[in-house]
Amino acid sequence: MAKRGTGHFAGSIGERGILPFPMVWNADADRAGLLKWQMEEGGDEMTAEEFLKRPYYLHQTLLKESYRIQQMESVLTSISATLSDMPRPETRNVHSMEDRIADVEDRKLELVKAQKEFEDIVFQTSDAIMMVEDEIRRDLLLKRYTVFMTWDQIAKVMGYAKQYVYQLHRRALKEFEESASSYLYLT
Repeated sequence: MAKRGTGHFAGSIGERGILPFPMVWNADADRAGLLKWQMEEGGDEMTAEEFLKRPYYLHQTLLKESYRIQQMESVLTSISATLSDMPRPETRNVHSMEDRIADVEDRKLELVKAQKEFEDIVFQTSDAIMMVEDEIRRDLLLKRYTVFMTWDQIAKVMGYAKQYVYQLHRRALKEFEESASSYLYLT
Protein backbone atom coordinates (compact mmCIF):
# COMPACT_ATOMS: atom_id res chain seq x y z
CA MET A 1 0.00 0.00 0.00
CA ALA A 2 1.47 3.34 -1.02
CA LYS A 3 1.88 5.94 1.65
CA ARG A 4 0.63 9.24 0.34
CA GLY A 5 1.01 12.82 1.42
CA THR A 6 -1.44 14.39 3.77
CA GLY A 7 -3.19 16.17 0.95
CA HIS A 8 -2.42 19.63 2.27
CA PHE A 9 0.19 19.90 -0.49
CA ALA A 10 -2.45 19.16 -3.11
CA GLY A 11 -4.61 21.49 -5.12
CA SER A 12 -4.40 24.51 -7.32
CA ILE A 13 -5.99 27.92 -7.10
CA GLY A 14 -8.82 28.92 -9.38
CA GLU A 15 -9.68 28.02 -12.94
CA ARG A 16 -6.41 29.42 -14.27
CA GLY A 17 -4.47 27.27 -11.84
CA ILE A 18 -2.07 29.92 -10.60
CA LEU A 19 -0.30 27.19 -8.66
CA PRO A 20 1.73 25.21 -11.19
CA PHE A 21 2.13 22.13 -9.03
CA PRO A 22 -0.84 20.30 -7.52
CA MET A 23 0.88 17.34 -5.90
CA VAL A 24 1.00 14.66 -3.27
CA TRP A 25 4.00 12.98 -1.76
CA ASN A 26 4.50 9.27 -2.31
CA ALA A 27 7.06 7.58 -0.06
CA ASP A 28 6.87 4.20 -1.82
CA ALA A 29 8.16 5.75 -5.03
CA ASP A 30 11.65 5.75 -3.49
CA ARG A 31 14.05 4.79 -6.29
CA ALA A 32 17.82 5.12 -6.44
CA GLY A 33 17.91 6.41 -2.86
CA LEU A 34 15.78 9.50 -3.60
CA LEU A 35 12.36 10.06 -2.18
CA LYS A 36 9.90 11.04 -4.87
CA TRP A 37 6.93 13.30 -4.83
CA GLN A 38 4.28 12.95 -7.48
CA MET A 39 2.20 15.45 -9.33
CA GLU A 40 -1.41 14.63 -8.51
CA GLU A 41 -2.83 14.94 -12.00
CA GLY A 42 0.06 14.08 -14.29
CA GLY A 43 1.85 11.46 -12.21
CA ASP A 44 5.25 13.10 -12.76
CA GLU A 45 7.77 12.51 -9.99
CA MET A 46 9.87 15.06 -8.15
CA THR A 47 13.02 14.77 -6.10
CA ALA A 48 13.25 16.18 -2.58
CA GLU A 49 15.01 19.26 -3.97
CA GLU A 50 12.19 19.89 -6.42
CA PHE A 51 9.74 19.50 -3.56
CA LEU A 52 11.66 22.13 -1.60
CA LYS A 53 11.71 24.51 -4.57
CA ARG A 54 7.91 24.76 -4.70
CA PRO A 55 7.76 27.99 -2.64
CA TYR A 56 10.32 29.67 -4.91
CA TYR A 57 8.48 28.72 -8.10
CA LEU A 58 5.17 29.86 -6.67
CA HIS A 59 6.77 33.11 -5.53
CA GLN A 60 8.00 33.74 -9.08
CA THR A 61 4.55 32.93 -10.45
CA LEU A 62 2.94 35.36 -8.01
CA LEU A 63 5.36 38.12 -9.00
CA LYS A 64 4.58 37.58 -12.69
CA GLU A 65 0.84 37.57 -12.09
CA SER A 66 1.10 40.72 -9.97
CA TYR A 67 3.04 42.39 -12.78
CA ARG A 68 0.40 41.33 -15.33
CA ILE A 69 -2.34 42.84 -13.16
CA GLN A 70 -0.39 46.09 -12.87
CA GLN A 71 0.02 46.19 -16.65
CA MET A 72 -3.69 45.59 -17.18
CA GLU A 73 -4.60 48.31 -14.69
CA SER A 74 -2.18 50.68 -16.37
CA VAL A 75 -3.81 50.07 -19.74
CA LEU A 76 -7.27 50.59 -18.24
CA THR A 77 -6.34 53.88 -16.61
CA SER A 78 -4.68 55.19 -19.77
CA ILE A 79 -7.70 54.59 -22.01
CA SER A 80 -9.46 57.79 -22.91
CA ALA A 81 -12.15 58.79 -25.31
CA THR A 82 -10.99 60.13 -28.60
CA LEU A 83 -13.21 62.51 -30.47
CA SER A 84 -12.87 62.54 -34.21
CA ASP A 85 -14.84 63.04 -37.37
CA MET A 86 -14.11 59.49 -38.47
CA PRO A 87 -17.16 57.26 -38.73
CA ARG A 88 -17.61 54.72 -35.95
CA PRO A 89 -17.45 51.05 -36.72
CA GLU A 90 -20.83 49.44 -37.16
CA THR A 91 -20.18 46.76 -34.55
CA ARG A 92 -18.91 48.21 -31.29
CA ASN A 93 -18.23 46.20 -28.19
CA VAL A 94 -19.76 48.39 -25.52
CA HIS A 95 -18.93 45.86 -22.81
CA SER A 96 -15.20 45.54 -23.51
CA MET A 97 -14.18 48.02 -20.80
CA GLU A 98 -16.46 46.35 -18.27
CA ASP A 99 -15.09 42.93 -19.23
CA ARG A 100 -11.51 44.12 -18.81
CA ILE A 101 -12.24 45.65 -15.39
CA ALA A 102 -14.00 42.46 -14.30
CA ASP A 103 -11.05 40.39 -15.53
CA VAL A 104 -8.61 42.53 -13.50
CA GLU A 105 -10.77 42.15 -10.39
CA ASP A 106 -11.01 38.37 -10.92
CA ARG A 107 -7.25 38.15 -11.29
CA LYS A 108 -6.77 40.16 -8.10
CA LEU A 109 -9.00 37.73 -6.19
CA GLU A 110 -7.08 34.77 -7.65
CA LEU A 111 -3.83 36.44 -6.63
CA VAL A 112 -5.01 36.90 -3.05
CA LYS A 113 -5.97 33.20 -2.89
CA ALA A 114 -2.62 32.19 -4.39
CA GLN A 115 -0.75 34.39 -1.89
CA LYS A 116 -2.52 32.59 0.95
CA GLU A 117 -1.59 29.26 -0.60
CA PHE A 118 1.99 30.50 -0.95
CA GLU A 119 2.10 31.33 2.76
CA ASP A 120 0.76 27.86 3.56
CA ILE A 121 3.32 26.18 1.32
CA VAL A 122 6.19 28.18 2.82
CA PHE A 123 4.98 27.23 6.30
CA GLN A 124 4.64 23.56 5.33
CA THR A 125 8.06 23.54 3.68
CA SER A 126 9.61 25.20 6.74
CA ASP A 127 7.86 22.69 8.97
CA ALA A 128 9.23 19.79 6.91
CA ILE A 129 12.74 21.30 6.96
CA MET A 130 12.56 21.58 10.75
CA MET A 131 12.68 17.76 10.84
CA VAL A 132 16.36 17.98 9.84
CA GLU A 133 18.26 17.46 13.09
CA ASP A 134 21.56 19.13 12.18
CA GLU A 135 21.12 22.83 12.92
CA ILE A 136 23.57 24.07 10.28
CA ARG A 137 22.03 21.94 7.53
CA ARG A 138 18.54 22.94 8.60
CA ASP A 139 19.57 26.61 8.56
CA LEU A 140 21.01 26.23 5.05
CA LEU A 141 17.79 24.62 3.76
CA LEU A 142 15.65 27.33 5.33
CA LYS A 143 17.78 30.08 3.83
CA ARG A 144 17.73 28.50 0.38
CA TYR A 145 14.13 27.28 0.12
CA THR A 146 12.04 29.63 2.26
CA VAL A 147 14.02 32.89 2.20
CA PHE A 148 15.22 32.31 -1.41
CA MET A 149 18.82 33.35 -0.73
CA THR A 150 21.41 32.80 -3.47
CA TRP A 151 24.40 30.51 -2.91
CA ASP A 152 26.67 33.53 -2.59
CA GLN A 153 24.41 35.10 0.03
CA ILE A 154 24.23 31.87 2.01
CA ALA A 155 28.00 31.43 1.91
CA LYS A 156 28.53 35.00 3.10
CA VAL A 157 25.95 34.85 5.90
CA MET A 158 27.12 31.44 7.12
CA GLY A 159 30.79 32.33 6.77
CA TYR A 160 31.66 29.37 4.52
CA ALA A 161 33.24 29.05 1.10
CA LYS A 162 30.72 28.59 -1.69
CA GLN A 163 32.07 25.11 -2.51
CA TYR A 164 31.60 24.02 1.09
CA VAL A 165 28.02 25.34 1.00
CA TYR A 166 27.37 23.09 -2.01
CA GLN A 167 28.73 20.08 -0.11
CA LEU A 168 26.71 21.00 2.96
CA HIS A 169 23.63 21.34 0.76
CA ARG A 170 24.05 17.82 -0.64
CA ARG A 171 24.32 16.46 2.90
CA ALA A 172 21.35 18.55 4.00
CA LEU A 173 19.23 17.20 1.15
CA LYS A 174 20.15 13.64 2.07
CA GLU A 175 19.23 14.27 5.70
CA PHE A 176 16.00 15.97 4.60
CA GLU A 177 15.06 12.95 2.49
CA GLU A 178 15.61 10.68 5.49
CA SER A 179 13.85 12.85 8.06
CA ALA A 180 10.99 14.07 5.87
CA SER A 181 9.74 10.58 5.25
CA SER A 182 8.51 10.39 8.85
CA TYR A 183 6.81 13.79 8.58
CA LEU A 184 5.13 13.87 5.19
CA TYR A 185 3.11 10.71 4.80
CA LEU A 186 0.14 9.02 6.33
CA THR A 187 0.01 5.31 7.08
